[in-house]
Amino acid sequence: MTGAANRAHRRTGAVLAALVAFSDENLREGFIVLARHPPHGDAIAPRRFGAAEAFPSGRQLAYFNPVIILAPARVDDIVEAVTWLRSLDMPLTLRVRIDVDDDQVAEAAARLGLERDTWEEPAMALAPIPEARPPLPAGLRIDRADVAGIEAWYAAQAAGLDIAAGRAFAADLIPASIAADPGVQLNGGILEGVPVATSIAIRSEHAVGVYAVGTATSVRRRGIGTALTWAAVAAGRGWASAAAVLQASEMGDPVYRAMGFVEVSRYVTYAERGLTASAG
Repeated sequence: MTGAANRAHRRTGAVLAALVAFSDENLREGFIVLARHPPHGDAIAPRRFGAAEAFPSGRQLAYFNPVIILAPARVDDIVEAVTWLRSLDMPLTLRVRIDVDDDQVAEAAARLGLERDTWEEPAMALAPIPEARPPLPAGLRIDRADVAGIEAWYAAQAAGLDIAAGRAFAADLIPASIAADPGVQLNGGILEGVPVATSIAIRSEHAVGVYAVGTATSVRRRGIGTALTWAAVAAGRGWASAAAVLQASEMGDPVYRAMGFVEVSRYVTYAERGLTASAG
């Protein structure tokens, strides 16, 4: 390898390492936000047990109460983190960056009765954030929700997640107080006067994270989900974020790649046996 090629290789490696770090920091920040805004009762601060960090959000969905592992972790630390969350009566998952998903994690998961999900979530990044975004699909407008306008956003989220529980589920997942959090932007997609889609932007030190992109089944494949994703990405320009990051579902993966996001790592999930770890 020539000197120039060597330098280029090192630069590429440094960029990738930075994007992985941005993804990790924003993943943590998303769960810090949820822990700060529980649906009921007092907030409980996350706790670190060695390299295992437990995030108690207060929600009764395992996906939202993770033990996150982003560096090699000891079995005893993982077990202690999970035991602490279980003592709070919160269903939970392990979320592990794939390069540290080692024998220690596997042994801890086996002890705890947790099974590895078959889907490995791509950690994706877009950098730099584009200055412009595509025009909105015909008839669509995107509103930023505040506390006063949260009901329309709940209607959009219930439609986007296609859930029968509707508003009650949406309000438990995202309490109104989150709309006032300076590090969060709630976007609602309104199609010809009807709430149909959502996205959430969450700010961390270097990145904007894109979350909760959902579109009502009846209006999918019209570019609405893509438009809501761009709305969350655009929040990062206002925050001077260096990159936009997200974790892709199987359905969203090809959409995000078409937008220019690239895979920088993967996260694996361990969940209680027989239970799904998915957020929906």
